[in-house]
Amino acid sequence: NPISRDVSPEQIKRFKNAYKTGNTSKLISTEKKIFKNVKKAVNYSKSGKNRYEKLKRLNDWITKNVKYTQSEKNKDIYTIKGALLDGQAVCNGYTNAFKLCASVMGIPCEMVLGCVDNNPFVGHSWNIVKLEDGKWYHIDVTYNDTDSPTKYSYTTYNNFCLTDKQMKQDGHRWYDSKKCNGKKYNFTNYEKNYFVDSEQDMYNA
Repeated sequence: NPISRDVSPEQIKRFKNAYKTGNTSKLISTEKKIFKNVKKAVNYSKSGKNRYEKLKRLNDWITKNVKYTQSEKNKDIYTIKGALLDGQAVCNGYTNAFKLCASVMGIPCEMVLGCVDNNPFVGHSWNIVKLEDGKWYHIDVTYNDTDSPTKYSYTTYNNFCLTDKQMKQDGHRWYDSKKCNGKKYNFTNYEKNYFVDSEQDMYNA
């Protein structure tokens, strides 16, 4: 069965139901194979104490299990199949995989279409997510995956839970998206507070 380029609401509903009930009968054959890794990604991510922590773990899982490629040998690099079954994708595959897994966890997540490097000819996609403060934040999993020509790669958070202003400073431009101006879960603010709280807990222990 062919997998569409962009994950659909119907697909998300099927995967959510399969994860919740354990019944995969409503998944098409290719989706059943993909579901095995969706389950691994979600199981790894859901232990986070809040949506931010869950998505950070999901960012880690995807960047460690998906390799960026532009090879046309794999026609599925734009899809969840490319990312979650073949382990190879371009930005569209990363974005769809992140959206699917976040949605399975019940976290509102949408795709943003735009460009990078202030260049309208360099098409790109990434996600926005809604966290507990009711605000939306940008996450670009593709740019957080530092796959290199060598065997070494690592995960960054340079494009994790950012505001519109921060994304524009990084060269991202987009056509249409919800406003992202949250402060509580902005990466810089949250991580600073996280380390301060952790140090305080250690001091009081």
